[in-house]
Amino acid sequence: MGIIINGDYDLGDGLIVRNPYVSVASGEVMVRKEKGGHYSVQCYANMWSNETFRQNGGKAIKQVYIYIKSETPPVNVYELIYEQIKSGKVVHKQNQSVESTNEVYTYTDVM
Repeated sequence: MGIIINGDYDLGDGLIVRNPYVSVASGEVMVRKEKGGHYSVQCYANMWSNETFRQNGGKAIKQVYIYIKSETPPVNVYELIYEQIKSGKVVHKQNQSVESTNEVYTYTDVM
């Protein structure tokens, strides 16, 4: 399960990937009840140049940290995570800084 970002995705430093595939299925998803009563969903999402490259065991070209705060227990964590990715608000793994894309992308859900 994953999503395809339709269009050119800028990785920075002049590197552009066309229609990359993003998935969290290869990692661990943590759901916790935090102090104060809210819930958090946390995981890493990986990006590959395309879905076939991922299926053939290729190395991810980017990894981002996803943190979602919720006042109610999450029902479908994967739907919640993919909606967060689609919002463009993710965190770079390397420096933990928030990345918010200025580009508007469309997405294709892959089952």
